[in-house]
Amino acid sequence: MQFLLDGYNILFTLQESNASLKLRREQVVEFFQRKFKLCHFTGILVFDGKIRRDEESGRNYQSPLEIRYTPQGESADAYIVHLLERDPCPRQTTVVTNDRGLIAHVRSLGAEIMSPSKLVQRLVRKKTDAFPKELSDSPKNIERLNEIFEKRLKEDF
Repeated sequence: MQFLLDGYNILFTLQESNASLKLRREQVVEFFQRKFKLCHFTGILVFDGKIRRDEESGRNYQSPLEIRYTPQGESADAYIVHLLERDPCPRQTTVVTNDRGLIAHVRSLGAEIMSPSKLVQRLVRKKTDAFPKELSDSPKNIERLNEIFEKRLKEDF
């Protein structure tokens, strides 16, 4: 499965900040690139507008999440729809957005929809499932191991 992420829709949905747009965008890019790599997901994060020379925003980072900026005058929504129209299997793609117009168009093309908050929950849950906070053993197994230890201790003396 591949994800297509509506960059600014996600940014404005998930972040409330007084920081500059550039900084907020960089934070979103870093978060999703790190999480996609951890979870072995692939996708494209699409932002409206042409990239500026002073802002690479993760384009040089090796990640399963590619960062794309639309050509001048083209919206991220139109770019995502164009990608889906060219996709031979749009049913294997999930578009991450809350934009109602984009959702309607994406559904008509057969792709799945996921809200930004649902994707974040999934990414965070994946990480915690992979790394349990605490390991514990059953009392029965602890008793069994204790008996083995005592037996070997007696054999040594």
